[in-house]
Amino acid sequence: MLSKKEMSILAALLKYQGSYISSQEIAKAVGLSDRTVRKYLKQLEEVLEQHGALLLSKQSLGTQFLIKDAIAFDTFWIEQKNQHRAVSDVTKLEVADDRERYIINKLFFEGGECSLASLSQELFISKTSISQMLADIREMIAGYNLSLQVEHNHFHVKGKEEDTRHFIKDYFFLDSFNGSVFSLIGDELLEKVHLSEIIHIVIKHSRNAGLKLADFILHNLVLHLALAIKRLKKGHPIQSLSGLENLLNTEEYQVAQAMINDLDATLGIHFPEQEVAYVTIHLRSGRSNFLGSDDSSSSFDSLEEHIGLALRKMGEELALPLEEDSHLINNLKSHFAPLLSRLVNHIQLFNPLTDEIKQEYGPVLDLVKEYFMELPELASYEISDDEWVYIALHVLATIEKLSQQQKKRVLVVCATGIGSARMLKNRLEREFSRDIEIEDVVSYFDLAQRDFKDIDLIISSIDLSGLLFLVPVVQVGVLLNQKDIEKIKTSLNNIVIKNHPVDAKSDLASRTEKLDLNLEEIFQADQFLVFDEKLAKKEVLDIMIARLKEAENAGFIEAFHQQLQLRESLSPVVFGEVLAFPHPAKALSIQEQIVVGIFKTPLEWSESAPHVRFVFLISPSMSRNDVLKEVSPKLVDFVENTSLQRKLLENPNFEIFKKLFIPLLRGGGN
Repeated sequence: MLSKKEMSILAALLKYQGSYISSQEIAKAVGLSDRTVRKYLKQLEEVLEQHGALLLSKQSLGTQFLIKDAIAFDTFWIEQKNQHRAVSDVTKLEVADDRERYIINKLFFEGGECSLASLSQELFISKTSISQMLADIREMIAGYNLSLQVEHNHFHVKGKEEDTRHFIKDYFFLDSFNGSVFSLIGDELLEKVHLSEIIHIVIKHSRNAGLKLADFILHNLVLHLALAIKRLKKGHPIQSLSGLENLLNTEEYQVAQAMINDLDATLGIHFPEQEVAYVTIHLRSGRSNFLGSDDSSSSFDSLEEHIGLALRKMGEELALPLEEDSHLINNLKSHFAPLLSRLVNHIQLFNPLTDEIKQEYGPVLDLVKEYFMELPELASYEISDDEWVYIALHVLATIEKLSQQQKKRVLVVCATGIGSARMLKNRLEREFSRDIEIEDVVSYFDLAQRDFKDIDLIISSIDLSGLLFLVPVVQVGVLLNQKDIEKIKTSLNNIVIKNHPVDAKSDLASRTEKLDLNLEEIFQADQFLVFDEKLAKKEVLDIMIARLKEAENAGFIEAFHQQLQLRESLSPVVFGEVLAFPHPAKALSIQEQIVVGIFKTPLEWSESAPHVRFVFLISPSMSRNDVLKEVSPKLVDFVENTSLQRKLLENPNFEIFKKLFIPLLRGGGN
């Protein structure tokens, strides 16, 4: 098994695959010394040769990473990543942080014996070292109103359930909030809690009830339920919640009860009544008209005036008329309702932008704290930096807008909330005033309701790489740094090339050999199917999934079906009425694959798509997706090319398919 340092070095090499990179550049990327990197490169060289890869070194140029056997390397790389996700296998603990994580996992999840003697024996280190780690853990959890207590020489954590789950989310799942809720799938800590079912049930009942959940609410709720299930299985009791009677007659309580009943029936786990209350609070925490009491309207009578006063004082220091921006005031009013709901019910939200905002916009954040802390609505609460940053994002968005207000065009996807969405939107408008028009700003959860027909580019602050959209997608940070700006410029140039293929002839010609090779790799004869008879969608997918290389693995077909259903719950996968591009929400294959199905009799995919004639079942790799990145954008050309579709239907065989598709990949027509 590779060490963590070797893993980080190999990840850096993968990023620059096919190019030389110096040991100094690798050292900077992974936070190690140049000498340490050179030492591990020598060790990696021998290991990689045994697993289908090669390191080439040239003086003054550095090291180049090459793959000789893709299957061998991808299998090796996936195994290594899976092994490093483990926190409960003591044989895989390398450094002090790993041992600390092992102890915390035992305290919060395992519920087994946890004493100085048992931990010392399990971790093969002295009781003195264990005592120091426990002291550090005690200090760490104290900030969450939790304590580490000793009874009969055994340690256990004491505190409220909501504080316990808040700590668990921050400690184990901090990085997951930078991605979609699907990024939780496959997490080693949650591997036995049926995350796919939880996500599906939450989305289904929320949409059926017409509840519009912000992405961070969805993420928090799914994670909350997953942790509840894990802890219930281990016998951890869930504490009662005060104020339950105020929730019983709410719409959200009914939705929460439906979710819990569905989970109970699906997973066979009995949830106590107070868990319904916790779910209700999560659902209500995004509402714009809920304060946790009956006097919500009176509580907001003076809110606009107080916000305006705070903005005027800030504006005087910044020399900007912040209080004149009615959109800012309305957005802050909408933000304050769920904020106060969270404060009343002691719900803690993580903000992935907190550290970056502190570093880049510290003075503005300080002003927000100074003047908004004076608001009577906030006077009785202790507010975390994460919440202050959510407020600051609204103000920063207006500051960006006042710098330059011209509107632009693209679809912006942002997961962290309205403030960060406005921030990203206004940063884009300032940086690309002559190039783009922002068509809309949507959350990850709302992508299902979005029509992509008139969209040329998606700019997203969350990772959408596992999902197929027939338009280019660029992932950026909310604050849009220089690297992000360069990525957007590259994508915009590529769109120009697509719209003016004559200008790109020389470049496209030089890539022909590579594209032809990609075609041979991704499309194979045994994964090309022609359906003569009319079949149901489930039957078709069973047949197509069975052609994937992993289909013989136990449970693979069922798991793949589940992931397809999850992906389609996010947004449609049928385009141009006759083409479907189903793919899983989470990659399950070792290698990237596409199974092609052609239907002589139209397939009824859904009520809204009854005449599908082509299905491209896409199975991305858990390791790398270099070929799919090349091929997927060309699928949009196939959607628009009715002539090519007609030719393929007239003569549906694999050789004709390749003959028609090669020019499409090269950027030509038929």
